[in-house]
Amino acid sequence: SSHFGDCPICFVPLSIDINMSALSSCCGVFICDGCSYANQMKDARSKRDPVCPFCRQPYASSNAEAERNAMKLFKAGNLTAIRQKGCEAKIVHNYGRAMELLTKAANMGDAVAHCELANMYGFGGGVEKDTKKAVYHWEEAAIRGNPEARFNLGIYEAQNCKFDRAVKHWIIAASQGYDLALEKLKEWYHMGTVRKEDLTSALRAHQAAIDSTKSPQREEAATADRSC
Repeated sequence: SSHFGDCPICFVPLSIDINMSALSSCCGVFICDGCSYANQMKDARSKRDPVCPFCRQPYASSNAEAERNAMKLFKAGNLTAIRQKGCEAKIVHNYGRAMELLTKAANMGDAVAHCELANMYGFGGGVEKDTKKAVYHWEEAAIRGNPEARFNLGIYEAQNCKFDRAVKHWIIAASQGYDLALEKLKEWYHMGTVRKEDLTSALRAHQAAIDSTKSPQREEAATADRSC
């Protein structure tokens, strides 16, 4: 599984592509598109109001209600809600609030929050650049399975001419299904820096990671989405 874990309904690993899952504002749980779509179709056939497939509470009927639900989770100390509020603050350039909430989520062990903090420190996003803090948070996120953080550690090592370490980071990230890491390995293979057997192994592991997140329900949901 990725740092997002498994879908709590079908128990198939969630994709590292956040757009392939939906966050339920009622319970703060990520549910894969396949289960969300199957539940939607089931409710439609039963001619009943749609409910969350996890907690069985009615879905929010408006953005305002969804925001109220999210605030309830936030005030209750829900980790996902705290991280989401931190990310939202970052998007609107409220960096002080973003740092506060993402730090809180990171201290609770959230991989995404660690990666967001690392990116802020590493690229100077709203805070003074601090490479030492960036590397610390990338490492914490990578340990928890975040492939973006693992990829960025590879970039950091490459910039410091530690090419073997960089390649190892990218191989791990590629094996988690992270496309940018695989592309970087291909690029370095053509430069003669990555061995053929390492690239071949990474290609297989990358495909295996992608395949592990597939299911008939998710394929059905994707087909329905494309037809819209």
